[in-house]
Formats: sequence, structure tokens, C-alpha cells
Amino acid sequence: MTKKMEKREVIILGIMAVVVVYGAFTLILGKSDKKTGLKAALSSSELQAMTGDLALTMSKDILSPAEAYAIVRAEGEWLRDPFFERKSYRELVQSKASAKAIAGTGKKITFNYTGYIEYGERKMAIINGLEYAVGEGLETKGYFLRSITPRKVVIENADSKAKIEVSIDE
Repeated sequence: MTKKMEKREVIILGIMAVVVVYGAFTLILGKSDKKTGLKAALSSSELQAMTGDLALTMSKDILSPAEAYAIVRAEGEWLRDPFFERKSYRELVQSKASAKAIAGTGKKITFNYTGYIEYGERKMAIINGLEYAVGEGLETKGYFLRSITPRKVVIENADSKAKIEVSIDE
């Protein structure tokens, strides 16, 4: 069974045929216009003149004191991340300060909350490189994980019942 082509299909095929014929004609028989192309090679005197002009222009561009200061500051070590909002940065500094609890032996204990995992109803936190669920005891003796949110965890000391909030460190 042969299907009769509709009028719009005939028009589309006709336009396509015209485009193909035009493309083949310009590809095979088209002439190149040398006037619009760039020169393939410059003479040595023109090349020397161009490099001299370029060097002169570059030597005229001297940085202002403000530009030089900005470059030095950008290349130096940053004391704090400028992309943090002030409030977020303040919370980060406070959480790091509160995460340094003093144990009974007198040595400082720090917790680094670096990851949050949630699959189904189960939530897990990555603290000091290890995965923990709510209620699990941490590798540091006497501490367990009280709660987990995507932004922070609450760690509790089993003996003193002191709670430490640790924000995520991204």
C-alpha cells in the first residue's frame, strides 16, 4: 500500500531539495573571495613595527596604587572567607569554638562535622571521618550523637550531660 503524500510534505521536501542543490553548488563551484581573508604572512618590517607598538602600549599601562593593592590582597592569604555572610561566618566561628570541649584529662577534643547522609527515614552524620547515626557513641569515649540536621549536629557528653553543637564544615 502506498500512501499519498500530503501537500505540506511535498512543500517541505521541495524546500529541502532546493537547499541541498544550493549547498552543493556553493561547495563545488563557489569562488573564494581573497579580499576578505587575512594576509597569510606579514613582512618582517611590519612585524617589527607591530611588536614595537605593542611593547610601547604595554609599558604605558601602569597599575594605579588601588589596583596594585587589590592584586596583593587577592593573592595573599585570607583571614576569613569573603563569600560568607557575616551571620553565617559568626555562627561558624562560634560552633568551632564550642566544639572544642575540654575532657577530664585536660586535652582538647574537637569534632568536625563534614557530611550529612539521608536515605529513607535514616539520617547519618560524618564526624571526624566516620559515619554515625543518632544515639551512637562516638569514637571519642564518653560522647554520643544526640541529633542530626543537615546544618548541624548535637553531641552530648554522657557523664556531664554537656551538649555541643557543631555546624557542618563544607
